[in-house]
Amino acid sequence: MKAFVSLGFSKDEIDAIHNITAASIHCGELILDNSTFDDGKNAAPVSIKNMKQMELICSLLGIKDVPGFVTELVNKGAIAGIKGRTPEKPS
Repeated sequence: MKAFVSLGFSKDEIDAIHNITAASIHCGELILDNSTFDDGKNAAPVSIKNMKQMELICSLLGIKDVPGFVTELVNKGAIAGIKGRTPEKPS
């Protein structure tokens, strides 16, 4: 903490660093369920089993739209010329 202060970090910047670090650590605790994945006609992504963990991560990052963040996390970005999003293949 002394190093942050001596380097001129503000309290808000220090808090942001702590929140990002904590959120990153909590991401390792997410449990993904790839049994819900379907890249066929129904196109369903993997799901997150422990949503309370995701809510905590979003809270730490200041993200208010938890379902929207989950959608971004478990789906690929839209391909040029194609509307919507497609499920990301589980690894």
